[in-house]
Amino acid sequence: MRARAVIPGQSFKLTLRCHDQRLFLATGTEPELIRELYGYLLGLALRKYGLLFHGGNQMGNHHHLDLTDVRGQRPLFKAYFHGFLARALNSLRGRTGNFWESGGSCDTVRDNDEEYLADLVYTDTNPVSAGLVRWPERWPGFHSADWAFGETRTFRRPSMTWFDLVEGEWPDEVSITRTRPPCLSSMSDAEATALLRDRTRQRCVEKQHEMKVQHRRFKGVDKLARERWWRRPGSNTEDFTVKPKVAVRCKYRRRAMIQRNKTWEAEYLEADEAFAAGDRDVVYPYGTWLQRFRYAVNVAAPP
Repeated sequence: MRARAVIPGQSFKLTLRCHDQRLFLATGTEPELIRELYGYLLGLALRKYGLLFHGGNQMGNHHHLDLTDVRGQRPLFKAYFHGFLARALNSLRGRTGNFWESGGSCDTVRDNDEEYLADLVYTDTNPVSAGLVRWPERWPGFHSADWAFGETRTFRRPSMTWFDLVEGEWPDEVSITRTRPPCLSSMSDAEATALLRDRTRQRCVEKQHEMKVQHRRFKGVDKLARERWWRRPGSNTEDFTVKPKVAVRCKYRRRAMIQRNKTWEAEYLEADEAFAAGDRDVVYPYGTWLQRFRYAVNVAAPP
């Protein structure tokens, strides 16, 4: 796997799919338990590694999170959250083996505010776009669709024997605050919330019209409750065959961002080869994380 830059203060969308597209994250007949478990472990990971939460959605076979990595701790955050969530749900369901797809998550960044706002709309309306529920607030899994910016919610530790068997500090409850992302920093929390909800409702109405024209119905909460976690979904699934690092509509800006990534990777490879040859004074490009974490190598100052 090629190295990836981890830039402190960078906002990004995280997407990770379950192994073999199975519905391992489905809430089934226990929506409150699964939702509370997801929120509780997410809150612990956010607090431990200092990431800011802007939005999220726990779908049946994948999940989305919109975050800002304030301290450049994204890899540790992902290992902690995804690792404990997989172990807890595997224990709950009496299974072993892979929970997440191999290759890790798809983390993408935007280069402008309008597209980052569209990313937030995408996250909040994902269950609607998939034809599962008419309004995102009805989605039984963890979601931020009805969550205002600046609002704090508390998640309690679920009553699971798994927590008694695993080492770690497990407080009774943990809180998560939905913060405004950089693309909405010029607005107040109330203004940003109103804008996002307007865009979200518009997308939902468009999808409802599309379903009506196609003579299709939304799956609905009752059918979702009958979903079995060991199954794969039908046609309502996303294509994750490609894992881009950037997500920009304008092809010229996208090419420019891809070229910057290639330049960074070339500089990283050159520094890594020098380090492997014995040069302990070599300076890695800004954004180097793994080698800094392992060997405390020299890293260039922010550009």
